[in-house]
Amino acid sequence: RLAAGQRLSPETIGELPNLAFLDGRTAIAASGTITPNTVKTTYEFVGDMNQLPPVNYGLIDPTRYYTSAMRDLSYITSYGCPYACAFCSEPTTSTRKWKPLAPQRIVAELRHLWDTYSPDQISLLDPNFSTNIHRVVEIVELLERDGVRIELRANMRTRDVVNLARFLDLERLHAVGFSAIFLGCESGSDRMLKVLRKGATVADTRAACQLLDRVGIVQLTSWIHDLPGETDDDSERTCQLVAELAALRTTGRSTTSSCHSRRPNCTKRSTARRSTTAAPKPNGPPATRTAAPPCTPEIRAGASASSVGLPSSSSASRTHWSEPCPDRDLLFRPDFDTAGGRVRQVQPGSAYA
Repeated sequence: RLAAGQRLSPETIGELPNLAFLDGRTAIAASGTITPNTVKTTYEFVGDMNQLPPVNYGLIDPTRYYTSAMRDLSYITSYGCPYACAFCSEPTTSTRKWKPLAPQRIVAELRHLWDTYSPDQISLLDPNFSTNIHRVVEIVELLERDGVRIELRANMRTRDVVNLARFLDLERLHAVGFSAIFLGCESGSDRMLKVLRKGATVADTRAACQLLDRVGIVQLTSWIHDLPGETDDDSERTCQLVAELAALRTTGRSTTSSCHSRRPNCTKRSTARRSTTAAPKPNGPPATRTAAPPCTPEIRAGASASSVGLPSSSSASRTHWSEPCPDRDLLFRPDFDTAGGRVRQVQPGSAYA
C-alpha cells in the first residue's frame, strides 16, 4: 500500500493487525492534559513464526551500514519473552509470549547471511536468545555438524547460562562462534532482584559470568541503580559485584550501568576509583588504566589480569591489534576491547575471537 502511494491513516491500514500509530489528532483529558492520539489496531497472535517468509535483507542493503571498524549484521531468531521483569517493556509488547524460529531454519539463514554479506559478526537481537535451553543446544549441534564458525553475539539470562552449562559444554558454544553474551544483571542485591521480578539471583549472575569467562566468551552486562526503594546497602552491593566481575579475565569485557534517578549531582562512591591491569598486547607488557567511578551513569570496566582462580582466556593471543586508541566514547563499540584499549582489525567475513 505504501508502494502504491497510500498515506498512513486509520482508513488505509486500520484493518491491519498489530499496529500502533499517531493519527495527527490530540486527546484532551478531563484534567486538561493534551496528549497525541494513538490508534491501536487489533492484536493478532502469530502462533508459528516459521510460517513467515525470511526477512529480505536486499530491500535495504545492510552493507551500507557497515563501518570501517565493524561490519555488524542483525538477525532475530525469536520474538517476545515469557518473563515479567518489572522494568521491561516486553511483558506489554509481547504479552509474555515467546515465538521462536526452528533451529534448522536459523542455521540455514545464518550461513546465507554470513556468505552473502561477509559481516564481521552477526548480532542476535532476540530479547532472550536462551529462553529454550534445548533449542540453543540444537543450534550449536547443527553448526558443529556443518563444520562452520559464524561470529555471533546474543542476549541471555544469567540463570539460563547456568542451566545451559548443565546440558552443553560452553567450550562448544564458543567454538561455533558465540564470542560475546549480553547479560541483564541489573543489581547485586537479591532483595532488589526480587523487587524487579528478575527470576534470578546474585549467585546466578556470578556463576554465569565465571562460566562464560572460563571458556573465553566476553560478557557484556547491564546494571540499574538508585531504583525506587533501593537502599545504600543495595547500591553498595551492586557496585561491589560490578568491581568483582570486572576482575574476570576475558578480553574485551565492558560493563554499563543505568541510574534510575538520573540525578545530575550523584556523587555516591565517586571516590571509589580503581586501577585495572589490562590484557597485554601480544608480545608486549600489560597496560594500566583507571576505571570510571562505579556511580557514574555509565560504568565502563575492563578486564583485569588479577587472579580469580579461573583459567585465562587465550583470545588475546589470537587478536590482531591496531594502535592504542584514547577515545573513551569507543568503549561501547562492539569491536572495541575495553581491556587493551584498541580496536580490533579484522578481515571481512573472518572470525576474530
